[in-house]
Amino acid sequence: MTAVSHKYEKLPPPGGVLGADGAHGVSATGVSAAGVGATGVDGAAGLEGASVGELTAQLGSQLSRLVRDELALAQLEAKQRGKKLGMGAGLLMVAGVLGFFGACAGVTAAIVALAMELRPWAAAIAVMIALFLLAGLLALPALLLFKSRKPAVPADTLDSVKSDVAAIKAAMHK
Repeated sequence: MTAVSHKYEKLPPPGGVLGADGAHGVSATGVSAAGVGATGVDGAAGLEGASVGELTAQLGSQLSRLVRDELALAQLEAKQRGKKLGMGAGLLMVAGVLGFFGACAGVTAAIVALAMELRPWAAAIAVMIALFLLAGLLALPALLLFKSRKPAVPADTLDSVKSDVAAIKAAMHK
């Protein structure tokens, strides 16, 4: 199986058609049920007797199929990343709410404990200042983490498109 046909195994079949082996996507020969020709993407059989017009038409259909498949692969990759991000965001929100209530209870306990030694308003101000200092210390690394995050682009798909373009250019120079 070629590298080009291997990466399309993840894709759902066009129009919901099953592959020749009964599975979704590309069969072991590299030909999907929709097909790009009897010889598949990399096949050369039957090209000896083909005219330039037939070869050009076949090239056009193969290139358009390649572009459609690359776009579908990018969509699939973005959906997978979005699902993981959504699940993580939901869990983080629940943890944040629970942490907030726990922090409120802790702040109340700290104020009551300090109120035994200080006046209640002075204890509340002391705890408030400590919380603002802690918030500032925690915000600095968080800002650095946000600045260094990776962009949300389908990197695997972009790499495969680049390799496809390089393979097409190499085949044209032969």
